[in-house]
Amino acid sequence: MPQKNKIFIVLGAVALFFAYAWFPLNTGDLWNAPDESAAAFFADRLPVVSGEYDVPAAYSSELGGIVHPRSMNVVDGQLVPNMWLGLPWILGIVRRVTGLEASSLDLVIPLIAVLAILAWQQVVLRFMRDPLVAWFAAIALAVHPGWWYFTARGLHPNVLFVSMLIFAAYFWYVAKKKPFRLKKDIWSELMMLAGGLSFGMAIFVRTNAAIWLVPILLVVAWKARRLPFREIAAGLVGLLIPIVIMLQLNVAIFGSALTTGYSVAVDPAVAQVAAESEIVTGSSIMQYIFPFGIHEMNVVRNFFDFHFAFFALWTFFALYGFALILFRWKKLSFKDRDIGALVTVVVFVTAYLILLYGSWNLNDNPDPTAVTIGTSYIRYWLPITVVMTPLIGYAIATGFARGRTQARKTVLMIIWIGALVISGIHVTYLGQDEGLQRVVGNIAEFESERSLLLDKTGADDLLIVDRSDKIIFPQRSVVVSLRDETTYASLPIMIDAVEQKGASLYYYGITLPIQDLDFLHETRLAPVQIQMQAVEQVGEKTLYIFSRE
Repeated sequence: MPQKNKIFIVLGAVALFFAYAWFPLNTGDLWNAPDESAAAFFADRLPVVSGEYDVPAAYSSELGGIVHPRSMNVVDGQLVPNMWLGLPWILGIVRRVTGLEASSLDLVIPLIAVLAILAWQQVVLRFMRDPLVAWFAAIALAVHPGWWYFTARGLHPNVLFVSMLIFAAYFWYVAKKKPFRLKKDIWSELMMLAGGLSFGMAIFVRTNAAIWLVPILLVVAWKARRLPFREIAAGLVGLLIPIVIMLQLNVAIFGSALTTGYSVAVDPAVAQVAAESEIVTGSSIMQYIFPFGIHEMNVVRNFFDFHFAFFALWTFFALYGFALILFRWKKLSFKDRDIGALVTVVVFVTAYLILLYGSWNLNDNPDPTAVTIGTSYIRYWLPITVVMTPLIGYAIATGFARGRTQARKTVLMIIWIGALVISGIHVTYLGQDEGLQRVVGNIAEFESERSLLLDKTGADDLLIVDRSDKIIFPQRSVVVSLRDETTYASLPIMIDAVEQKGASLYYYGITLPIQDLDFLHETRLAPVQIQMQAVEQVGEKTLYIFSRE
């Protein structure tokens, strides 16, 4: 590659990193979602491999497992992540090695995402055999609003997960064939090891994806069956290292190798209210493969709203590229056995992810009808976003860039790529409700709220909150939420527990209308001789204090 091109690539990669990093550079040590807050919290607290785990939960001896924010639980008096452990573990390793502050941890994912974009360009080139197609595919991914948004909000695990899969493909199918100042056999073994590590880390980061990653791994193993034994062994060792670490961490934190943050038995609340529920006995394999069932109308509606129509320009290019490949199939230069296996895997993964998550009714936004860039469907379907991009690259490079002269072709390519870039910026930064610019403003308001709440409350005080746990934890202990039977039943015990420490019990949430406050006193507080009084109003929210009558 000419030196001039290398300089352009480096400058482009640096510019892309700062485009991704603009959001974390402007948000400090507060995050917009409880998952992000929990990832940052545990990044400095997870053991490196195994060993002692000591993150005590406040008031656990007095109140059982009710004192914790969302995305966390209480097990044996310890706060534990209610998430997969791979993301906080990787961030913790990076923090220990580099000395990064917690507020800078979400700069790690933009860097990884940029490297994944460069690796993806090489993977597409390996299969499509056209540099223009490969670069346009990489650009289409780099500026895709879903990828861009969740790279900027990188303390969700999805971009890291997909990046690890891209790295696995790169090391196994691209770098392995390009020895670099080492004997070819040693280089191949190192690349197989790196590919295995990347694939294993993908499972570590999103363990539930193993249900579709394992079949892919079997296809890879079949394709690699004729490789030298040492290369296969290196790939297997790399694969097992992250998985062994994950199992050891599960034992240290949850008490069992096969228990995760989503399946752990949490400490009971001391005033747990019995609820009538239908006990379902037995299970089928379909419940594991499709835990949300298969609901065809949900699938169609959710995929159309949050992928097909939401990213209309990308969808249009991808469909056009797919049509071009179908019409030109007999004449394509990249048609070979590897492409056949790749297409089979892509179709399998795409269909499964559409059915799996499309059947789920997600309500991330307080408005359940909102279709916004921050909705989880978009990040869950990022693997589909990635595999669409070669079709987009092919459409732009061979379909839309028609012209009698090279200058005309170049202008057309620039126009279409420019359209993707402009659309990506608009949706990512200016998107309704949850665009990055709006979220930066929200977090600035959170900082003001946190400052006031910390001034008005003490270190041992306990706050009942609805959605503000991400603002004040870990500076203050929290219970989520007020409108919960366990919380109502536990109020007398909570007051006793905080009073023993000379502290107070508060509620912080949306200001209650007088009639709602009266109803709460009559039905919930008066019977247990408790009253609630306003302390301070903060915009549309109010801090209330509980006391004995």
